[in-house]
Amino acid sequence: MLMLLHVIHIAACLASFGDSANWEPLTPVPAVDTVHIHVDRSEFATVGRREIRLITGKTPELLSQNMQDAAQFIKEYGVSGSATISKRGADATQTQVLWNGLPINHPMLGMMDFNGVSTFGVDELVVIEGGNSAMYGSGSVGGTVMLRNNLNFNSDLKIITNFNTNTLGNYQTGLRLSRGWEHAYFDFSSSWMNNSNGFSFFDPISQKNRSSFNSELESQNMRVVGALSNKQHQVKLISEIGLVERGLGFLFGSDKALGTQSDLQYRNLLQYDCNLKRSHFSQKIGVTSDRLVYTDYQGISDTSVANMLFFQSEAFHQFTSGKLFYGFDFQLQSGSSGFYEKTQIRHLPAFFTAWKGVIKKTDYLINSRYEWNERILTGGISTQTSIGSNFVIKTDLNRSFRRPTLNDLYWRVSQRNSLVPEHGWGTEIGLQWTRKLRNNQSFNIELTPFYRELNNPIIWLPQGALWSAQNLFFGRYTGIQFQSNLTLVLGHSQIEFKESLEWVNSAVKSIESANFLQQIFVPDVMSTANVNWNRKNWGAGVQWQIVGNRFTATDNSEVMPLYALISMELRYSFSAFSKSKINFIKIGTENLTNVSYQNMPGRPMPPRYFFTQLNIQL
Repeated sequence: MLMLLHVIHIAACLASFGDSANWEPLTPVPAVDTVHIHVDRSEFATVGRREIRLITGKTPELLSQNMQDAAQFIKEYGVSGSATISKRGADATQTQVLWNGLPINHPMLGMMDFNGVSTFGVDELVVIEGGNSAMYGSGSVGGTVMLRNNLNFNSDLKIITNFNTNTLGNYQTGLRLSRGWEHAYFDFSSSWMNNSNGFSFFDPISQKNRSSFNSELESQNMRVVGALSNKQHQVKLISEIGLVERGLGFLFGSDKALGTQSDLQYRNLLQYDCNLKRSHFSQKIGVTSDRLVYTDYQGISDTSVANMLFFQSEAFHQFTSGKLFYGFDFQLQSGSSGFYEKTQIRHLPAFFTAWKGVIKKTDYLINSRYEWNERILTGGISTQTSIGSNFVIKTDLNRSFRRPTLNDLYWRVSQRNSLVPEHGWGTEIGLQWTRKLRNNQSFNIELTPFYRELNNPIIWLPQGALWSAQNLFFGRYTGIQFQSNLTLVLGHSQIEFKESLEWVNSAVKSIESANFLQQIFVPDVMSTANVNWNRKNWGAGVQWQIVGNRFTATDNSEVMPLYALISMELRYSFSAFSKSKINFIKIGTENLTNVSYQNMPGRPMPPRYFFTQLNIQL
C-alpha cells in the first residue's frame, strides 16, 4: 500500500510540470520563499528527544572541535590521530553521522573520524540523543549527528573569510562565497588547515620532558552547493572533496612514530524535491568514496577503499488528523583492503514509515523500519506534552540495531567469526522547564534520565597475536543528562550561563554468567559549563570542561583519572567596510591551568596555548 501511494505521488509530481498552476503550497509563506516547503526526516525523529542545534560554517574548524563545543565527549588518539564520539555510553560505531541526509559512517570501520571532516561551509550541526534506527538505520543507537547545508534563495552576495593561528604552530584559513536569486542558489567554500601541533610534554615512562613528533595534520576541503527551483520543483546538488594527511603521533616511552595516514574523501548528492498542495516528495541519489592509505614506521603501506552508493525515496502527506511519512532506502557498500581476501560488496535495502499526530496538548510519533538484509524490524513511540506555558514532558521508547561492519566480518579471513547484529531497546523521559523573563531574559532547565539494553554488542579483542571482532553477551546503559541555560540583562550587558552534564553507567558482560563491568573508554561523567558576556562590540567567554574516569582494561583493573580544562576568550566586533557584517577578532587561551592530561592512553594532549582568530564577512 505504501509503495502504491509512493507511485501516485511520483506521478502527481511529474504531472505538475505540465500544469503546476493547479497546485498550491501546503501553507502560506513569504514571497521570498514561495515554493521551498521542505519536509525533513528529522521532524519524525525528534519528538520526545533531547536535541542540540549549532550554527556552524563561519570558521575553519574540524567536526571534533564543534562537538566539544556542544558538550559531547570526543575520544582523540592524540592531536593528529582519529577522533571518535561516545554518546550515552555507546561507542563510536553506535552513533550515526549524516551528511545532508546520507549516512556516512565508514562502511569498513563503522565509525566517523571527526578529525577528518571540516565544518567550514556547513550551515547547521544537529545532535539527536538516543536510538533512532527507525529513521536512520544501522548505528543510530546512542545518538545521531547531522551536518546540513541549507539553501538561501533571494539572498545578497556574501563573502566570508577567516584566519586562525595559535602558539602550537597551527594555521587555518577559509573562504566562502554564496549568492541566492529567485530561482537559483550557489554556495562555494574552501578551507585549509596546516597544524604542526608542536608542544612539549612530560613522558611518565621515560621520566623526562620530550617534544611531540609525527603529529602534523594537514586538511584541505572544498564544497560546492547549487540549487534550481521552479514553483513546486527544486533540484539541489552538493559536491565535496576533502584530503587529510597526518602523522599518527607516538606512544609514551617510544621514539618510534606510529606511522602516517592519507585520507581522500568524496561526497556527492543530487536531490529532487516536489511540493504539492498537501504532499512532499523527495528523491536522493548519493555517492561517497573514501581512500585511506596507512604507512607504518617501517614504510609498509596498506590501502583501503570504501565506496557507498545511496538511493533514498521519501514521501510526505498531511491529513487533517496528522502527518504520514514513508519511504525506501537503498545502500550499496563496497570495501577493499590488503587484509581482505577480495573486495566485499553488500546491498542494504530498507523500508520505513512514520505517523505524527496531536491529541490535545500532546504531540505523538510512531515510526518503524524494516531492514531487509537482516530481517530486523525497529521502531519507536514518542510523546511530547505541554503542561501550562512553561513545562514540557518528553517520553521515548525505541528499538535499535547495528549491523557488523565490513572489517568486523572480513578483516583477516583466518580470524573470521560468525557475528550477529547488535539489537536492543531504549527509553528516556525528559522534563523541561522554561521561563521567559522581561528584557529578553530567560531561564531553561532540562533533565533526561535514560536507560538502554543491547544484545550482542560487538567488540574487538585479541586472539593470540591477532585481533578479531566478537559478540559480547549483553550491555546495559543507564544515565542522566542535565542542561540549563540562564540569560540575564544587566544594564547594557548580557550574561549567559550554560551547563551541560551527563552521567552514565555503561556496563557489559561477555557471557551470561559473567559479572557486569564498565565499558572501556567511556567516561562516567561529562560536564561543560560556559559563561558568556556581551556588551556592545565587546564579548568574553569562559568554558570549564570535566571528563570523568575511564577504564582502559576490560576487567576494569586500570583507569584513567578525571581531568578538568578551562579555556577563555575575548572578542571584539567591528565594521571595516561599509557593508561588512559580523566581523570580529578573537583572542584566547586553551587549557588555561596547564593540565597534563590524556584523552586516550599514551597520547599526550597539548599544555596551555594561546590563539587568535580574525573573521570578516562582506
